[in-house]
Amino acid sequence: MASAESRSQRVGFVGAGRMAEAIAQGLIRAGKVEAKQVLASAPTDRNLCHFRALGCQTTHSNQEVLQSCSLVIFATKPHILPAVLAEVAPVVTLEHILVSVAAGVSLSTIEKLLPAGTSVFRVSPNLPCVVQEGAMVLARGCHASSEEASLLQNLLEACGQCEEVPEAYVDIHTGLSGSGVAFPSLCCRCVYSLRPWLKAPSRWACPVAWPTALLPRRCWGQPRCYSRKGDTRPSCGRMCSHRLVPPSMGSTPWSRVA
Repeated sequence: MASAESRSQRVGFVGAGRMAEAIAQGLIRAGKVEAKQVLASAPTDRNLCHFRALGCQTTHSNQEVLQSCSLVIFATKPHILPAVLAEVAPVVTLEHILVSVAAGVSLSTIEKLLPAGTSVFRVSPNLPCVVQEGAMVLARGCHASSEEASLLQNLLEACGQCEEVPEAYVDIHTGLSGSGVAFPSLCCRCVYSLRPWLKAPSRWACPVAWPTALLPRRCWGQPRCYSRKGDTRPSCGRMCSHRLVPPSMGSTPWSRVA
């Protein structure tokens, strides 16, 4: 087991899919953590190879991630998360800060599966985290302190904009995040022209207190994220995201259907 000092300097990922990789790349590129301080786990090497390419440490043991890192991000599919939490619960301590990015799994559900007093957060990120253009919200559990929330928010702001909100707002943001790639023909100039409309919370049926700055950022981060693939639109010559392939079992396919 790692020492307390080394654990506090490391970031762990349980689940090594697309969202975990995006957050890890954002943190590393922003200099918040070194690649060698990141430890990711997954049952197979299919996704772990991407973490190894970044210079990160990998393992097939979820419990090893908890034993080596104080801050652990659970980036599994929502239907898998309860089983994963039950598996790692014996090695969870009060020193851990546990963060879930699983859509639709409530803080109360997570807390029931972990030892009493565990600091738990829910975060709704999006793929532009990889280019530091993410738009994220976080909600804290009943045992998480303000200091821990500030620490996590400061860390995630390396991946883009991050705002703390009540838990009810997380599901709203998850729906918007899943819909962000449902406009495959939008280019950078087109998204920019929509900014006044995006800033009107009433048109999104959002609460008045919603951090509306996240709405336009939620859309214009996508073109920058996927411009790395070299896609362009003939109409304006700018980079676009029209070749995005949505992840399976996430919120994106449902949003595209809607």
